[in-house]
Amino acid sequence: MQSYIDALDTHILPFVDYEGYDDRYPTLSVQSFPAEFYDEIRHASRMLFQIFYKATKVFQQAPDEFVLNMDMPENLIPYLHRGNPLGLPTWLSRFDFVLDTQGRLRMVEMNADTPCFLIESYYANEVGAHYFDKEHPNAGARDELERFLKRVYERTSQENSKYNTIKSGGPNPFVFACFHDYLEDLGTTKFLMNTMKSACPEADVRFLSFYDMVIDDEGILLPDGGHASNLYRLHPMELLIDETTATGEPLGPERDIIERYLTPSYFESDFPNLDDALYIQKEIWGREGRNIQALANLYIGLVHYPIMNKHKEVITTAITNYDIHDIARASITYDVSKYFVIHNIPAQCELVSTIMEHWKSGFGSAYNPDRKDAFTVVELVNSIAVAVRTIEDIEGMRPIVATTDARTYDNTISYARMREHLENEGRPVLVLFGTGYGMTKETMESFDYILEPIYGHGEYNHLSVRSAVSIILDRLRGEAWWNK
Repeated sequence: MQSYIDALDTHILPFVDYEGYDDRYPTLSVQSFPAEFYDEIRHASRMLFQIFYKATKVFQQAPDEFVLNMDMPENLIPYLHRGNPLGLPTWLSRFDFVLDTQGRLRMVEMNADTPCFLIESYYANEVGAHYFDKEHPNAGARDELERFLKRVYERTSQENSKYNTIKSGGPNPFVFACFHDYLEDLGTTKFLMNTMKSACPEADVRFLSFYDMVIDDEGILLPDGGHASNLYRLHPMELLIDETTATGEPLGPERDIIERYLTPSYFESDFPNLDDALYIQKEIWGREGRNIQALANLYIGLVHYPIMNKHKEVITTAITNYDIHDIARASITYDVSKYFVIHNIPAQCELVSTIMEHWKSGFGSAYNPDRKDAFTVVELVNSIAVAVRTIEDIEGMRPIVATTDARTYDNTISYARMREHLENEGRPVLVLFGTGYGMTKETMESFDYILEPIYGHGEYNHLSVRSAVSIILDRLRGEAWWNK
């Protein structure tokens, strides 16, 4: 035996030798890590999944307009808001991690619809560990997968029992499907199918190629004349939803069967020509991991209370129309997640609400659609604490809170370092901008960082807040022109 690859069962991993590739698969060498590293990956995966779970619940409750703004196919809208028997955003998925320049884990993609690499993790890794006399990092994981698939079978069979047509009263077949001429998909699909068979030996679990799939009014028609009760398909839903039968009929919304089989998780690329682009900035999600830069979400807030006047008295400053408009336009330009207008006086808040309504849904929305787009990120809150809690509800974690000042402090941070936070730390950032003569000392002391002053070529240092916001956003989120 020349390597552990020779010990792999090609009935389980059928793509050891792949047409068009000179080298066999998987990789010939191995990389070992300390046990703490694997524990960290598991911990990160659990925590990230909880965030996705929370985000999915928010997404499912969002209006259809939000779905369309995310560039999702309109055909999917009737199904995206539905739940599923397990109550999970995805049942079988894979996080892709990389190590940044400091050796820290960074998640760059979640494959929620096509989680290949299962055979390598659950089978080939064990063979390689045994061959090199190493401890198998996934010991016991295959048993966990088997128990999970048993749970999937039992819950879905119970949920879809109303569709059963077998005279014995038992569930209709559970079908695993993919394109059989793509070896990686075929191997992964059959690996899952055989694992479910092992977990549920009495169950009718079958494979069906997409090429042989027929859909009639009762669902997925099987070669023996029966129908499937449940379907696992290794194929992106964003592709399947637009495909048609040989007679031109859509495999989409008019088919009740799709309602039962659609998983809630769905991701789509922003542009079709990813390979030709420099990169695509996405906070977390992306398709196929190409050209994705994972940036933490950036939030900003314009604070009107508690503010100092020139006599060092605590006051509330008035809201100006220009501040709302111009900062909103800068925010949408630099991909700010939310621009909080922070004010505590009801009469002023009512004024802001009137302005926002005019541009978001009133005459202004039709008169100037670009301004309407800018106002989508504006949110009115009555305190800094409410802004922080809003971010915590969205992100599942407390943001880094920073502000600006013309002076330096012990916790002053450079723009380069704050930009590194956004690009590498994975934690959201809230940058607060004061009005009047700045925020109170007690308020400033509660923040994590204070951004260094903006220095121009001259000695004058009294920018308007709108100018300061634009400059700082460009430094934190602008194009890295110095790398060109």
